[in-house]
Amino acid sequence: MKRNKLVAACLTLTMLIGCLTACGGTGNSAAESIAPTPEEVSAAAPAPVSTAEAEDSQIESDSAVPEEAAPEAGVPNPDAKASELASYTAEGYDLPLFDDTLELSYWIPIEHDLANLVSSYADMESYQWIQDNLGVSLDWNQCSVEAKSDQFNLMVAGGDYCDLIDGVFELYSGGDDAAIEDDVILSLDDYIYDYMPFYTSYFVNDDLRKAVLTDAGHYGSIYQMRAEKSASLTNGPVVRLDWLEECGLPYDRDNLPKTIDDWHEILTAFHDKYGAVTIWDPTGVEYIGAWGMYASMPGGQGPMASNLADGFYYDKSGEICYGPTAGRFRDYIETVAQWYAEGLIDPDFITSGDRNYETTMFTSDRTGLWGASNLQEIMVNVPDIENTLMAIPNPIIDEDSYVYGGFSSYTMNSATAVSTQCSDVERALIFLDWFFTPAGSRMGTYGMEDITYTLTGDGQCQLTDFVTNNPDGLSDKVAICLYSTFGAYLYDPSFDNVGMTPTKEAFYEVWKSNWDPENCVIENAAFTSAEAAEQTSILAEIGTYGGTVFLEWITGVRTLDDASWQEYVDTCNQLGAERALELEKTAVERYNSI
Repeated sequence: MKRNKLVAACLTLTMLIGCLTACGGTGNSAAESIAPTPEEVSAAAPAPVSTAEAEDSQIESDSAVPEEAAPEAGVPNPDAKASELASYTAEGYDLPLFDDTLELSYWIPIEHDLANLVSSYADMESYQWIQDNLGVSLDWNQCSVEAKSDQFNLMVAGGDYCDLIDGVFELYSGGDDAAIEDDVILSLDDYIYDYMPFYTSYFVNDDLRKAVLTDAGHYGSIYQMRAEKSASLTNGPVVRLDWLEECGLPYDRDNLPKTIDDWHEILTAFHDKYGAVTIWDPTGVEYIGAWGMYASMPGGQGPMASNLADGFYYDKSGEICYGPTAGRFRDYIETVAQWYAEGLIDPDFITSGDRNYETTMFTSDRTGLWGASNLQEIMVNVPDIENTLMAIPNPIIDEDSYVYGGFSSYTMNSATAVSTQCSDVERALIFLDWFFTPAGSRMGTYGMEDITYTLTGDGQCQLTDFVTNNPDGLSDKVAICLYSTFGAYLYDPSFDNVGMTPTKEAFYEVWKSNWDPENCVIENAAFTSAEAAEQTSILAEIGTYGGTVFLEWITGVRTLDDASWQEYVDTCNQLGAERALELEKTAVERYNSI
């Protein structure tokens, strides 16, 4: 199990604080046998010999050893074996890629936004352009996002695999490693440096290289990725400006509420005057970091049902800890239980899973301070939002507080694997490599030139009027997706700002104002299959037990005192909490050594 593969999608949007039950797939094998880095392969090559020695010993140097990775990200190795099949420079591949047409079958679900507009990827102008200009004929095998798990399993059970398969890392039990061992997809260890010179050029960043490896240290799926990580705080707490003024509270844009005590003051005033409550989401980031820790909450219905995070974190000294048994977790629970008893928390928090929950609560004057996770929808329904709501920082208690925010992983939520039934692996990889060239990256991110974007003099993508004032009323990103590509490609981080408005930007700046990008979340860990299975089993038992106890403490069914807390900690340890922490430390150490 590699944690960046488990939570990447969620963390790009928001850092979820999840259930006491840690979830995630298990790796198939131990990380003892890992794919070599370019440097390791180069170091293993034989030392040079003199001409005379070569003649005397009839030494032939036809080794298939890959060259070292390019010294600059985005600059391909000019001597990779791909150059024998296709011509390329640092600017990209010459088109068409090959002398004859490459035929590939491609299994990939069709995304929600796209499914409402086209019936097939084959209908998209972007893929029609690719077929016409790259010389690659694609036979699409697609399904809805809702049906992808069932359809994927049917394909695997039938034993008839497409050449390219999207999403194996998340759909196949055991991930890429298991799919490799079961001969469903190929390990690309012996191919990737030779036939994907643009993709592997980004491996000069060793953290990125590690991010695309499987748990066992192999190159499996080709990931949609970004060359650098960045903060991505698109959600955060908000408060009603008019209510602050009407309640005579001393907060405004020049004096933002910053602490848990400030929040309690505001919530109490809003409850007393308007009968309002806060939308408390245990999966949110608005609260728990203030206590200097990272601990997970119980699973359940509504907003609790989609948790992915677990309770391991780095404390301020760099030590790996397990939050659900930490002393400050008790402090956190006591505070939430107090707020619940005072009527400050919506009593329906356990079952409120309606997508429009936030908007309904806000527009019906049921809440005035909460962690907004659906700001876009609220902005649509409240045109004067900048004069109605004010963004506020995530609260803190003291110098040990953490402020959690979203951050972008190198790998994103899409990856394409090459199946064992692909008859032209080398050229298939060159085709996939094109999406990591400048032109391929632009098409994957921004769509088609002169339709959805134009290039400025300094090489930046500028959106066209078709996007910004779409005649069919489509949002910027939906209009672009009609002309872009899916699956693996190099994402351009400038796209993060598409659709940004001055109001959104102002909100985001406030949310980032006290966020430390070096936060305590453990992003990566590499488990053996046995370790992953053991830890998953332990945390499942703790989750079942702890989730019940947690809700009973919050709602007052169970009293939280010294004896009750100690009983809880002892039971968690009996269920294996200390062993789970030991496994976590081992897996993190292993990942760091890859």
